[in-house]
Amino acid sequence: MKTNIVWLCAFAMLPACDGAERTESENLFRVVERFRVAENRDKPGLVKAIEDAPATSNMVAPAKAKCAFAAQQLSKAVSISNEVDVTLGQIEKDGKGKSDPRAEPLGRRLDEAEALLKEGHTAMQECETSLTPLRKKYAR
Repeated sequence: MKTNIVWLCAFAMLPACDGAERTESENLFRVVERFRVAENRDKPGLVKAIEDAPATSNMVAPAKAKCAFAAQQLSKAVSISNEVDVTLGQIEKDGKGKSDPRAEPLGRRLDEAEALLKEGHTAMQECETSLTPLRKKYAR
């Protein structure tokens, strides 16, 4: 009899668990989409929303981790690119050109941004792949 009560309680909680997973999934869909469609200059400020998205479900948590990693890499690439643009603008304004010591590391910084961008795009594909089963399960 005690075993039956335990099973009954376990089954009674399933809809609540499914509801939490649905809520977490829908929230993750929203914050990832907001990041994806944002202007590059706005992406760094949107990473935290993905990182902070609730993910207690064993399906949502791995998807969130992949999406957060992708957003972090893409955001770093954007930040470095913006930093290079600002420095180039200052160098041009000062009229020193290539002789300016600030110009020397810019090529390396752009290479770093490019590598992060590639890594971020690959990771974003993995993010989308991990979201697909959740979208199929909870699409409205």
